[in-house]
Amino acid sequence: VQGRAAWRDARTVAALSASDLAIDGYRQWSDARLQRTTLAVDRALDVATTLELRLHAARDPQARNPGALTVAEWSARADSAAPNNLRRRADKRVDQQQLSLRLRREGTNGARVEASVFGLRRDLDNPLATPPPGSTAPDVGTEVTIRRGVGGARLAASWPLAPRFVVSGGAEWQTMRDHRTNARTTGGARRLPTDTLLLDQIERVTNVAPFAQLAWTPD
Repeated sequence: VQGRAAWRDARTVAALSASDLAIDGYRQWSDARLQRTTLAVDRALDVATTLELRLHAARDPQARNPGALTVAEWSARADSAAPNNLRRRADKRVDQQQLSLRLRREGTNGARVEASVFGLRRDLDNPLATPPPGSTAPDVGTEVTIRRGVGGARLAASWPLAPRFVVSGGAEWQTMRDHRTNARTTGGARRLPTDTLLLDQIERVTNVAPFAQLAWTPD
C-alpha cells in the first residue's frame, strides 16, 4: 500500500508520502513488513529566504531471517529455514526517525548562507541464531539491541570573489550516543532466569569541524 499527497500555495510547497509493504517470502520464516513515511515542507519567508523541513520515519516491525541451509537441508526442502533460526526465532525489528530543519538565504550577488540542525533516533531489536558463549541448547540464541541518538548543526556560507572564483566555508557539529546490549535468549526472547545480559555498552562520539573551499571555474 502506498499513498502520496502534495500541497502548494504562493509561499509554501509540501509533500507527504507513506507506504506499508508486507512480504510473505519464498522460504519458511522469511516474511517481513516495511513501513515508510516522508514529509517535506519548503516555506518562503521572503524573496531571498527559505525554511526547509524534512521528516523521515521508518518502521520494520518484522524481518525474519531463515538463515543458510546445508546441502542436505536444501536437497530435502529448498524453501525451508535453517533449524537453528526457527528454534531461536531469528528476527529483526527496527524503528527510526530523522528530522532536519534548514534556513537558506540567497544574496543578490550570488552569495548564500545556510544554517541547519538535524536529529536521528534508531531502535533495533535483533534476535540472532548465534549461540551465546558457554553451554547452550538448541533454542538458546543471542539478542542484540541498539538504542541510538544522533544530533547536529551546520553553518555554511559561500560568496563570489571574482567572475570565476567562489569561496565557501563554515563549521559543523555532530554528536551520537549509542547504547548496545547483547543478551542470552530462549526461543528469541529473555524468558528464563538463565537468559542473562552478556554486554551492556554505551558509546558517545562528538565531532566539531570547520571547513573552507575555493572553487575556480575555467572558461
